[in-house]
Amino acid sequence: MIKSLFEVFQKIHVWLTLVLLAGMVYLLFFNSVSSVSEASTSITASKSNELNGNVAFIQIQLLNDSCLEIQDIINKAKQEKLKIENQFNKLSDSYRAKLEVYKSSVNAGIESDANLKKKAEEIQSIEMQAQQVQKQMEELELTIRQQNDAFLKRVKSFLANWCKGKYDYVLTYSEEVPFMLYGHSAKDISLNVIKELNKNYKKPNE
Repeated sequence: MIKSLFEVFQKIHVWLTLVLLAGMVYLLFFNSVSSVSEASTSITASKSNELNGNVAFIQIQLLNDSCLEIQDIINKAKQEKLKIENQFNKLSDSYRAKLEVYKSSVNAGIESDANLKKKAEEIQSIEMQAQQVQKQMEELELTIRQQNDAFLKRVKSFLANWCKGKYDYVLTYSEEVPFMLYGHSAKDISLNVIKELNKNYKKPNE
């Protein structure tokens, strides 16, 4: 039981460390990369006679830092993460205290079996609560991914309409993963796209 509880707390600590660490940039960028090859092939095959090769690019980090919807998602997720962290810290403190008492009682050898059983059950109760905290972290990560997927879908839909007659291709650029090694500043449409996305964004309570 004690080993199992330690593993639960260790796993929760990993969740607390990693969730939001990559931020929306990682999810946005790698979700888009997975479909680039297929989408490019499809567009080229169906519209090759209409394209003039007009290319633009968007800086993912700038989009991440300046887009109101992304910032709302991140801020709400951070608030929820803080609540879960507080729950985890309280459980961790309680666990250490009760475990110390349990070990002292066992070493002293003067506690009745009933009392030792009661102390063990209290530790087991903390283990169950810790598992619930772990579940909350997993649900938070899933929520972030779902919100990011929905945002990415809206961005793609927006670009499909906004870029008509302007650009045939829109690339993504990131300093962290620089697949595009050079882009002329005149082809950077990041601020224009962010301006339009923010103008069209309505907060959930509006």
